[in-house]
Amino acid sequence: MAVLLISASILLAQLNEATAKLNQGDGTAARLLNDPSVYEAIGDILVGINESRMLRWLLRNRQQAGIRERYREAQDDPSEDLP
Repeated sequence: MAVLLISASILLAQLNEATAKLNQGDGTAARLLNDPSVYEAIGDILVGINESRMLRWLLRNRQQAGIRERYREAQDDPSEDLP
């Protein structure tokens, strides 16, 4: 039971630290959480993508290429066989 309480205390301290950094920071994650204009800009971009056939095709094409590349890398990586 004591180990569980210690683990919970450590987890809570880490969550508090991460939350404080997000609230005080000016990095990407902090901006996403704290700056509504970033959220709105992302929404505008997504609307533009959805309205453009060419952009939708390009995104799907690049996504599929990335998936294929990750698959090839996983097949070529001998460390995948290690436990």
